[in-house]
Amino acid sequence: LLDAHFPPSVHEDLLAAVGLELEAAATGKPSRDAAFREAVLVAYGYACAVCRVGIRLGHAPVGVEAAHIRWHACGGPDVVTNGLCLCSLHHKLFDRGALTLSADGRTVWVSERANGRNVKRVLGRYHGRPVSRPAREADAPAAANIAWHHSEVYQGDRPGGPAG
Repeated sequence: LLDAHFPPSVHEDLLAAVGLELEAAATGKPSRDAAFREAVLVAYGYACAVCRVGIRLGHAPVGVEAAHIRWHACGGPDVVTNGLCLCSLHHKLFDRGALTLSADGRTVWVSERANGRNVKRVLGRYHGRPVSRPAREADAPAAANIAWHHSEVYQGDRPGGPAG
């Protein structure tokens, strides 16, 4: 149905909107809580915590996603304190370890290993800058989840800047 009527770039958004996850059904993995995505997007005002992009088409958010800080596949819970609202680019960079949050969750760290064309414009300019906070402080990223991201995902030794 998805392939017949929609481009692949919107499949994930459509599945999330109706609370389905095809991979979980096929592999027997535990399903994600469908409410997680919406709770995280609401907490951050439907805008990327890094670059503040918040585009909608009508009422539907486009290009912003609920990212797990501690990955769901590694036991990360589907709770707002384990989530960030990120644009699709910063979500992918976060999941690859090119960026993370400071230990207190208040600033963006960019790995000194991030390099390539336009890296300063797309990523490096955010290094050391404040990250958007959720509307309620109780929803702020939990220190334990940030620590997990530092030890398991982040590709920098300490807060560094991009290599250029």
